[in-house]
Amino acid sequence: MKTAFLFLLAFGLAAEAEDLITLDHKTYREFRVLQTNVFALKITSPSGGGWVNFTNLPPDVQSKYGYDPIRAEASARKQEKIKKLGRLGAVYRLSELTEAQAEARRDGKPLAFLATEVICLQSKDGLLEKGSNSATVHAFEALKLVSVIVFSDCKTENHTEPSLVDAALHPPEDVHYTPPKVVITDAELTKVILLCRTIPTPPAGRN
Repeated sequence: MKTAFLFLLAFGLAAEAEDLITLDHKTYREFRVLQTNVFALKITSPSGGGWVNFTNLPPDVQSKYGYDPIRAEASARKQEKIKKLGRLGAVYRLSELTEAQAEARRDGKPLAFLATEVICLQSKDGLLEKGSNSATVHAFEALKLVSVIVFSDCKTENHTEPSLVDAALHPPEDVHYTPPKVVITDAELTKVILLCRTIPTPPAGRN
């Protein structure tokens, strides 16, 4: 009885195992997925493994593992901007607010309006140093994974933010703020979730 059970178990496991054949005709026997990102699957199999680009996979496999070509293209553009511009390439400008909102809706993240200066955002100051440069870097690092950051240049774009954000940045008691200042809103710009003058704490429950 025990032998029969083990045989049925082994047969069942074998039946569940899948082979993956890529578009360039490479075969991975009984593969398992270890990790995914917007561009690729990381797989392992007795015949080898590694990262396999979604563009090299059949449509049914792409669909099964959530490949979104529009999201992948947006991520590729963003990575290219980061290579060229550093942190400035990782944030949206006010003129790109529509694109920022689209990403926030798609990823279920809030918008984080980071009001500061370009020189602060591009600073090489460490997180433990004092001043606007370090505070801006700290804010960027705290927000980059949990929100979609929109940069507002406090020198040239002051009072050009959406009205909800502008009101939060310039309350009667703090009209002339010292950068950085952060206003976190929902993707639809209907409410302020968090307002912080220096180093923000990401809103609970967001990822």
